[in-house]
Amino acid sequence: MIKPNLIIVGAGGHAAACVDAIESQGNYEIEGFIGRPSEVGQTCLGYPVLGSDRDLEEFVGKVGFALVAVGGLSDPQTRIALIEKVERIGFKAPTVIAETAYLSESVSVGKGAVIMHGVVVNARAKIGDHTIINTKALIEHDSVIANYCHMSTGVIINGGVSVGRASFVGSGTIVREGVVIGENCFVGMGQSIVENIPSNARR
Repeated sequence: MIKPNLIIVGAGGHAAACVDAIESQGNYEIEGFIGRPSEVGQTCLGYPVLGSDRDLEEFVGKVGFALVAVGGLSDPQTRIALIEKVERIGFKAPTVIAETAYLSESVSVGKGAVIMHGVVVNARAKIGDHTIINTKALIEHDSVIANYCHMSTGVIINGGVSVGRASFVGSGTIVREGVVIGENCFVGMGQSIVENIPSNARR
């Protein structure tokens, strides 16, 4: 069976981690990366950096899917703008779920989401479009992680939690059951979150 082809937009550490998840899933054929102009012509994990974001339109019609794989930006709006550009010029967004992740059959996962190795997503949880659930994170039952979020490595989201659009939760943070985190929040690593957090807050 011929696999649909894919380019990865970004050529940094998160993009490299996405390669491994994509290869383990086995659903897409990676053509290469879109990186910075200074990176064009280089390789990453054996795949070429084919161009920069100024060259994206050249690949429309030749490549069906584009995964925006920039995970470490301090301003989520930069990532969102890039995703919107990629979709506007005609690419489809793949959903990437690493082979070693466990997702309950009742889970829903949006387009462009990336679920990394060792992640557990339990019953009736919802993962939004273009959201990153990073390595060994736990998303418990009935939690909702909205679009454009990033749940970093080892995060524990307990049952019934709601995380708003474009929010980031740092490595190792534990969120108590039923807590509501608003939109565009930044929660640093290693915290215990036991109360609601309003939109646009930094903790």
